[in-house]
Amino acid sequence: MKVLLTHADFIEFEPTVKELRSADEIEKKLCRYEELVVAFTAIEKGDENKIDQMINEIKTALDRIGVKKILVYPFAHLSNNLAKPGTAKELLQEFIKKLKNEGYEVYKAPFGWTKALHIKVKGHPLAEQLRTV
Repeated sequence: MKVLLTHADFIEFEPTVKELRSADEIEKKLCRYEELVVAFTAIEKGDENKIDQMINEIKTALDRIGVKKILVYPFAHLSNNLAKPGTAKELLQEFIKKLKNEGYEVYKAPFGWTKALHIKVKGHPLAEQLRTV
């Protein structure tokens, strides 16, 4: 499991092309979130037992930054060892549920879509952090 944490002033994305049959059913519209951490997330083969460890890594990072708002953004480009889409989608749902249970305000970008993306990253030393479990 790989997660690139990015502390952002804002992120805007708009789903443009449905890439997978198992993609989320969504309304194609521009979405914008402000003052949060974006968790660009790739679920890899064998990640079934790694969610809790990644949650702990993220908790540590977000505590240092002082943020309780997070957007989980499926991002296959972080890995060349991806889990099958059905498994990845299921594990992302578990990941999101556990983040919510930890008290975070959690949002999710749609799974299985190409998205147009615009992000403004904050300029501090902890603004971008890669976590691999």
